[in-house]
Amino acid sequence: MTKHTNMDIPDNPKRILVWVKNWMGDVLFTTPALSAIRMRFPNAHIAVIIVPWCAEILSGNPDINEIILNQERGLHKGFFGRIRLLKQIYSGHYDVCFLFHRSRTRAFISFLAQIPCRIGYNTKKRGRFLSLNIAVPRNVHMVDYNLELLRQVGLQTDSRDYVLCPAEEEIKWAKRFLKRNCAGTGPIIVLNPGGNWMNKRWSVENFSKLAEMLYEQLSAQIIITGADKDIPLANRISEKAQIPIHIAAGKTTIKTLAALISLCDVYVGCDSGPTHMAAAVRTPLVVLFGPTDPEITGPVGSGHIEVLVSKIDCKVPCYELDCTENKCMEKIEVEDVFDACLRLLAQMR
Repeated sequence: MTKHTNMDIPDNPKRILVWVKNWMGDVLFTTPALSAIRMRFPNAHIAVIIVPWCAEILSGNPDINEIILNQERGLHKGFFGRIRLLKQIYSGHYDVCFLFHRSRTRAFISFLAQIPCRIGYNTKKRGRFLSLNIAVPRNVHMVDYNLELLRQVGLQTDSRDYVLCPAEEEIKWAKRFLKRNCAGTGPIIVLNPGGNWMNKRWSVENFSKLAEMLYEQLSAQIIITGADKDIPLANRISEKAQIPIHIAAGKTTIKTLAALISLCDVYVGCDSGPTHMAAAVRTPLVVLFGPTDPEITGPVGSGHIEVLVSKIDCKVPCYELDCTENKCMEKIEVEDVFDACLRLLAQMR
C-alpha cells in the first residue's frame, strides 16, 4: 500500500468537510478519526455531513464545528435535491474533504463542489473523483478502517475511543428516570434486546431468564431499552420474566439513552447501535455476537467490554439474513452472560 504524506494535503486548511456513514454504529466508528483530524488541525472549521436520523449522535461533539444534514429522503432527494446539496457544499469553500462514506455519488459531489483535496478509499471505481485515493485495507475493524485513511496521509491516530457527549439536560433526564424507577440498592443493569437484523438478536426466553437470574441472585434493578419498535419486544420479556422490570423502550432519544446507559452499572446487548453507545460512555458491557464479526464491528475503547460468541459447528460469522435456525445466537448460554455480568460488577468494586 502506497503511503502518502501530510505534504499531500494543505498544512493549515481553514475549512474541512467530512462525509460519514448512515448508521448509528458507523457514525460512532468515525468519531476517533474526527478526534485525530481535530488534533492535527486544531484551528480548522470542521463540518460533518450526515443523514438526519444519525445527526444527534454528533451533537455536542467537541471535535466538530458544524453539522450539515444530508436530507436524502427529503430536500436532497433525486437529481434536483443533489444539486441543492452540491450548491450548499460549494458555498462552504472547503479546502479538504475526507470521505469515510464509500459512496461514489458523495465523491462525485465533492469533486463538482471543487474541493481541492478529496481523500477517500478507492471503492466503487470512484478514484477519478478523488485527489488522493487510498487502497482499501482488508480485514480490519471499522474503527481502524477509518483511522487507516488518516494514517495514509500522515495524520497521527492515538486513540480508538468513541466520542459521544450527552448534554447536561440529557443527564438530568436520565437521573430523573432512575430516581423514579430504581430506588433499590442492587446494581442497575440495562438490557437492550433489539437489533436491526432479527438474526443478531438473542431470544425473548433468554433475556427473560437472564433478567430473573440478575434479580433473584443480585437484587438487580433491570431496565429494558430500545426504540419505539422495540416496545412489544420489551413487554414480552417483562411479561415472561414476571419480576419488576422498568421499560425505557420508546421513552428515550439517542442522547437521553446514552445518558441513561452512562449512569447504569452494566449493559447487556447484541450487535447494535446502543451497544456501541454503551462503549462510548464507558459503561461496562456484555455484547453477544452471532452472524456478524466482532473483529470487524465489535465495540472498542478503553472501557470494560466482554464479547461472547457461541462455540458451534457452523460457519460464523456468516452474515446470513435468512438463516432459520439462528444457532449462533441461541447457543449463547444464559449462565455465561450472567457470569460475564458478575465479572464486570466485580471489576467495579
